[in-house]
Parts: sequence; C-alpha cells; structure tokens
Amino acid sequence: MIEVIDDFVTKSYHQELLSILDSPHMIWFFNKNISKQFPKEVKLDCYGCSNDLVREDQEIPPNPLSAICMPLLYQINDVLGTTKPLAARADMTLRQPEGIIHDPHVDYFFPHKSSVYYVNETDGPTVIYNERYDESTYPLDFSELTVKTIVEPKPNRVVVFDGDLIHTGHSPKDHINRIIINSNYV
Repeated sequence: MIEVIDDFVTKSYHQELLSILDSPHMIWFFNKNISKQFPKEVKLDCYGCSNDLVREDQEIPPNPLSAICMPLLYQINDVLGTTKPLAARADMTLRQPEGIIHDPHVDYFFPHKSSVYYVNETDGPTVIYNERYDESTYPLDFSELTVKTIVEPKPNRVVVFDGDLIHTGHSPKDHINRIIINSNYV
C-alpha cells in the first residue's frame, strides 16, 4: 500500500508548520546518520537534523512543537486507519551538490505504517523499494534493491505506505534544505 495525497492539511495550518520548521529559531538536533539504522557506520554525507515529536518507546522532554504537529499526526492516523502514532519526528537535511541518497531502511522491525509529510519547497525525493523487511535477509545488499516508486517532494504532500517496505530519502541538491515530518503508526 502506497498512497500520495496532495493538499493534505489546510493552507493556513501548512503555512504555520512551514513558518515554524523553516524558522531560524527552530531547534534542530544533529544526527550523524539521518536514517538512524546504522549507528556504527558514519558516512560523511548522510547527516541531518531532527526533532522528536512522539516516541512511544521512550519518554521525550516536553516539546511545544509536538502539540503543534499533533493535528497533522492524527489526520495521517485517520487516513491509515491505525490506532495511534507510534513515533514522529521533524527531519531536515541540508543541500548536498550531488543530491546524496541516504541509507535504505525500515523505521521499525515489526508491522506498522509509515508516512512522510513534505513541509517546504525542495527537491530530494523519497524512494520506496519493492523489497520488504525480512529478518532472515536483513541487512540487505543495497545494490540489489529495486525501485517500486519515487515520490517527489511538494509542500503539503504526504505519502503513506506499509512500514515494512524498505525506503529512503535524498538530500536536496537544488535547494538549501529538505524539511519533512516522518511518522509511524500501529
């Protein structure tokens, strides 16, 4: 299951999310590997910044950004027909002249649904592969993955999909940053 929905939230709500997340006052936390699947492997070009909004598996400090993003997360939850958000974070990757593709991954190693909500005007598509997570073959040889679909970023667009589909994103090459809200549901 993969579904792309444009104009997902109201224009004014989207504009508010954009003005906060693309603000010079936004607090971002540095990650050496934005995919977070391979903490021992540090590649110089796969870094990014994030801000955790929801983490079912651990307590996160109170975050005013979480309250602002909850209507978005609940709307995605309703589209997916799931019971609750499991995790969500705002992500920002910065321009790489080569448009670096990040490590293919799944966010969790159990059945779930995933989404990517695009906040700003940018490039850096999301790639969803045909292959699904299978603990008997994971980690995979990335060179053997085959592309199922490529979703281009567009402000106020969301893509929702089965969370066991291996996926990844690109750093932008034609824009200064790429801001998304990534979320997972059970």
